[in-house]
Amino acid sequence: MISIKIFGQKYRIKYDHADEASYGETNADNNTISLRAGMPEDKLIRVLGHEITHAIINETPLSMRKRFDVEEVCDIVGYHVIDTLKSNPDIVAFILRDIEDEVEHGQTI
Repeated sequence: MISIKIFGQKYRIKYDHADEASYGETNADNNTISLRAGMPEDKLIRVLGHEITHAIINETPLSMRKRFDVEEVCDIVGYHVIDTLKSNPDIVAFILRDIEDEVEHGQTI
């Protein structure tokens, strides 16, 4: 089973979401992300991004705030941020690079 760490909490990712009204669900009580099986890869990536955002919000004090719509924030990340990152692989590489090594060698994007 695949898992992801979010602020030190291990969330298990399962492909057993059966609710026809949604594509996925995050359960912070048992640290699981359930996704509907059989989704096309692009949709799966976006839904996973959406559910990971729920997990991030659940693991931070943001979950206690009511000044934003949680579903809208998760949609922004799950769809728009993921699309932007997929369309800009150089930015992803830049984010994931070893910053100290690049600063040492004077490299930039």
